[in-house]
Amino acid sequence: VEVPLHTVAVPPGLGVGREHELVEARVAAQPDAIVNYANPGDFLRFFVRASGDTTLVINDARGRWHCNDDAQGTNPGLTISNASSGLVEIWVGSYESGQYASTNVQISEIGQFQ
Repeated sequence: VEVPLHTVAVPPGLGVGREHELVEARVAAQPDAIVNYANPGDFLRFFVRASGDTTLVINDARGRWHCNDDAQGTNPGLTISNASSGLVEIWVGSYESGQYASTNVQISEIGQFQ
């Protein structure tokens, strides 16, 4: 059984803000969470568990953008290979305008999410 490295609770309020250019996602102008990642490794995984159809947008410590929708059902997830230490900005958005969902973001360095 995998234990996530960290879970960040993101309050409801998705669906406001602008559409991100890389994926159809309605996200806020500012990130929902910022993680200071201090242990560079082979990969860093992110997975969203939400009560609605959500999207995930990440700006990693190197300034690269990563986006995903529906990795597992309507929950997004993604893996950053060769993750660098530094600030990682996380946005959880909604696929449809006006949709709000209670959300948790799980972050792990060890294996797949169940």
